[in-house]
Amino acid sequence: MNLTTLKYFISVASLGSITEAAKEAYVSQSAVSKTIKQLEEEIDVKLFDREGRTIKLNQQGKLFYSYVSDSLNLLDRGIKAVQGSKNIDQSPLNVLFTVASPLISKIILRMQEVLPNISLNIHQKNIFAKDLEQFDFIISTTKIPNFNSIPITTEELLIGAKKEAFLTGILLS
Repeated sequence: MNLTTLKYFISVASLGSITEAAKEAYVSQSAVSKTIKQLEEEIDVKLFDREGRTIKLNQQGKLFYSYVSDSLNLLDRGIKAVQGSKNIDQSPLNVLFTVASPLISKIILRMQEVLPNISLNIHQKNIFAKDLEQFDFIISTTKIPNFNSIPITTEELLIGAKKEAFLTGILLS
């Protein structure tokens, strides 16, 4: 297994197409297809479900994808760190959102206003990444170990029902 294999895997998984992944990498479709098959043989796990011309990550593929994606992002960060300039303002910030909220776009825009010379690497996942240390900021509904946690908003939650008796029954139970 090599870096190119992992990049092809991420590309095929993200695009949902061997053909599109091959175009993106400027290689033949057969080269990407062969590489994916070799990867599956090497780790002895089928990562994709194939139906005709469509290819889709299966459960094992989704799990593997999360680890490979995190690893490649961390590797990219390491490369940038060793190549990086001495000016800290040029280092990218890695931000993880574990929640979906209309506030996400506002938070990103505000970060860009306050830190105009810093690029933001935005990640959004429903489950926590295995290595949280790769992130500079994490927006979450729970406290994160080894991070300072500061509440940024409170939300009012409401329940609606068509019949008032039904709603009253639930609330009084």
